[in-house]
Amino acid sequence: MTRAALALAMLVLALTGATGCGFGGDDGDGSARAESTTRVEVIEDLGGDGDGFDPRAIYEAEAPGVVTVISLFGGDSLEDLGDASGGVGSGFVLNGEGEIATNAHVVTTGKVPDLREARTVYVEFADGN
Repeated sequence: MTRAALALAMLVLALTGATGCGFGGDDGDGSARAESTTRVEVIEDLGGDGDGFDPRAIYEAEAPGVVTVISLFGGDSLEDLGDASGGVGSGFVLNGEGEIATNAHVVTTGKVPDLREARTVYVEFADGN
């Protein structure tokens, strides 16, 4: 994992409260849960010098790895996408060997045991390829 990706992951964990996502209140057994507060502070001009968090640099480095995934389940062409026989979602390039991660609902349809894989999957990169 690159240093920029690690910094982004740490920021996401900090903002979402990595220790839990409860909303307080009742656990259903009559006991009340303790509430907690997360303080988020925006610090201007942190980064850009190579030693800090630089969101623009992270975006420029990582955005080319985000792809659009288009799946066809019944039809044979992209024109068939509109009739509910296809799906569209995002994906992430994992490595230089062409492996891409996406959510299962983008490339499958139905429920187990009747789960079907897409017949054809297209991937579009940020540069249009």
